[in-house]
Amino acid sequence: MTSLTPSQKLDYLIPSSLQGNKTKQEIINEMYKNNLGNKLLNFIYELKNNIARKNRVGMMCVPKITWTPSTSVKLTCVDNIFLFGALSKSRFLRLVNIYAGNVQTHRNYLYMRSQGKFARPPLTPQN
Repeated sequence: MTSLTPSQKLDYLIPSSLQGNKTKQEIINEMYKNNLGNKLLNFIYELKNNIARKNRVGMMCVPKITWTPSTSVKLTCVDNIFLFGALSKSRFLRLVNIYAGNVQTHRNYLYMRSQGKFARPPLTPQN
């Protein structure tokens, strides 16, 4: 078996429901199903924390995958560093940023409405 690059591993970690060209609305719909968006955000947060833990204590954990990826991928402790480094140009991060941006837009929208002002409404999931 050939070794996978970190970029390939990130591509394989994308759920099959998000494969292919999707509109922002379709991505939002999938991200809100079964709390998928938060699971992907937590995965990135866990990578960051594992790297910080290595710098403090010298040990890392294997990152946990709490969703069903499109292809089975075996991860090791060292993958924390390589996956975090490959995130910047990955499709995985682009999809997560669409979800995170929509969450932030929703927060801003609620705040502005509470102040009696108008704001751009977020995309709402249409299931």
